[in-house]
Amino acid sequence: MEQTKEKMVTSVDSSSNHVEEFQPEKQDKDPGVPRRTVSNYSAKKLMKKKKLIKKLKDETKILQDELAVLKPQYEIQKQYLQRLMEEEKALLKEMHDLQEKALLRNAKGENNMNTMKSLQQLRQKQLQQLVELGIDPLDPVFSAAQDGGSGSKSS
Repeated sequence: MEQTKEKMVTSVDSSSNHVEEFQPEKQDKDPGVPRRTVSNYSAKKLMKKKKLIKKLKDETKILQDELAVLKPQYEIQKQYLQRLMEEEKALLKEMHDLQEKALLRNAKGENNMNTMKSLQQLRQKQLQQLVELGIDPLDPVFSAAQDGGSGSKSS
């Protein structure tokens, strides 16, 4: 009996007004504390504990039900995220390939521009040489000789 009373003392809230009533030292001094008070206190404590356990079980059930609903949704979202990541990867690869293609196209265009400039410079030099030789490049005889040499017939 002493062990239970001591156990009660440790589990009783120290802010309670009835703490002193249940301490073994006080009971030894005051044998008038009815056992029914101790019994009522224990019953209240047990009832409170049972209510708390029931409440926690109910909350656990609610959370398990929510989990049962949310878990499939989570799996769907997880798969959706995986598909989005794969799509993003494919789009990034396509974008990279298009950028490389654009760079090559720009390089070819730049190369063509350089070739065209070189041909224009060569044509300018040839015209300058003709002028130095005393041949007028705008003379119709010179133009006809050039056109006839190319294999095309003009009308």
